[in-house]
Order: sequence, then structure tokens, then C-alpha cells
Amino acid sequence: MAEKQKIYGELGRRLNVIYVYVADVGDFKLYTPERIIEMKRESDRQFFVYRPYWSVSTEQKYKDYMNAAFSTYVGPGLAARINASKFEKVATYGQDGTKWDKKWDDYFTERVDPFFERKYNELVSAILADTVSAKVRSLSSKDD
Repeated sequence: MAEKQKIYGELGRRLNVIYVYVADVGDFKLYTPERIIEMKRESDRQFFVYRPYWSVSTEQKYKDYMNAAFSTYVGPGLAARINASKFEKVATYGQDGTKWDKKWDDYFTERVDPFFERKYNELVSAILADTVSAKVRSLSSKDD
């Protein structure tokens, strides 16, 4: 269980940064779209390396959250796009004197999942429930 808690400490921080960025809350302006995409990749790597730690339900909630936050497979060799509007981000950058990089425009879908916050909360609750459980899931080809 201590290992699960350590993993959640790292994973949970990244999932929260993705949340604040997409939702335009907290310290979202400290991050660039490139860093958010990088955090998605790091989260995916860590979540799926430790997949046996997470219940089937938690895995589905993880996928639901990431699908709410990102559009993937947008074209060969292209990075995922963030399901958010850039409006708040551009406006905030202008207020504190930092400059918005026009190349960042392409990182956004300009669509927001209306259930994004709920999906985040459900995921965090599910991961925390798995974290305090000593269970480890056996993976088989039917789980894929």
C-alpha cells in the first residue's frame, strides 16, 4: 500500500495540474500547453505501468477523465490537443506581462466537456479507494 500511495502522490499531482489548466483555475497560468501535453504522457505512462494497482472501474474513470481533457489521435505524428478554450489563458497571459505564443493556439480544440469536473472528482475518489486497498488486479488478455 505504501507503494500505491507514493505512486498516487506523483500521479495525483499531474492529474491536478491538468485539471487546473483545463478548468482555468488556480495556478493554471504557470503552465504552457506543451507542458500539459507532457504531463498527460507522463500520467499515462505511470498509470499504465502500474495498471494492476487500479481496479477496472478506476481504469475506466482514468480513460473518461483523459478523454474529457484531451483529444487524441488527431493526425499522424501530431500531439494530443487540449479540450479547452484558449480565451482565458490568452487573457491571463496578457494581464501579467507574459506573452502568449501563437503556436500554442493549435494545442486547443476550443471544446469543453461539461462533465469535466465531475470526471476528475470521480477519478480521484476511485484512485484513492484503490490506494488504501491492498488488492492487486491480475491482468489477462480479456482485460485489454
